[in-house]
Amino acid sequence: MAKLAYIRAQRKQEIEQFEVRAQADMLYIDLSDGFGITLGDSLGSLLDQLGNGDKVIIRQLSEIADTVSELRSFLSTLRNNNAELVLLDSVSNGVLSEEGYKTLAFVENFIKEKDKVKQERRNIPGRPVQTYPLNFLNVYTSHRNIEFNGLEAAKKLSINYKTYRELVKVFESKV
Repeated sequence: MAKLAYIRAQRKQEIEQFEVRAQADMLYIDLSDGFGITLGDSLGSLLDQLGNGDKVIIRQLSEIADTVSELRSFLSTLRNNNAELVLLDSVSNGVLSEEGYKTLAFVENFIKEKDKVKQERRNIPGRPVQTYPLNFLNVYTSHRNIEFNGLEAAKKLSINYKTYRELVKVFESKV
């Protein structure tokens, strides 16, 4: 059962401070640019060396992953190897529980679904769908209850009559 430590750092001082706090058998270091971006080669090496029951020590979860998907993949790898994750920054500890992992999976799926919907919207040919003006539903309901005619409804919405009719067609169409 080895103690493996990983840090994404820019300065020697950060590495030295982490080394003292982590007290690890092996230290994996990825040097990052000014934005914290790195290739993650050392992290890949750490995951390759990870054995059953090892301890992985990090400062914070943001050093491990840049996306929810990467974080979930990292945590899955740890779970598959029965490895223990030790965070020196205790703020992130809630993600390590089973409930935290499930929440992370839910968020990842939510993001994927939203991206899929965005992509489908981009693939629809033609002009973008016109949005309904504010108060459209109230004006439409009053118009359907014969309180006023279509021209007056269009005026109340500050749009022309043709646009109002098109919006009504779309609104009343069956999918």
